[in-house]
Amino acid sequence: MGNDCIAGQLSVLGVRPRRVVIDSTADTDVYRFTAMIGAPDRAGLRLCFTAAGETDPECFHA
Repeated sequence: MGNDCIAGQLSVLGVRPRRVVIDSTADTDVYRFTAMIGAPDRAGLRLCFTAAGETDPECFHA
């Protein structure tokens, strides 16, 4: 991921994480989506964002 990219990742224990990358200014003008995540228990959902130029994600838990 380049320095000008933004990434978002949705994950939950036991299911493959889903990821979306915003790599241009044009991508910020429209909604971006991750694929659906089929988790039997959504209580453990975690959404992480990595801002442009950063290496550490900022995560939010359900």
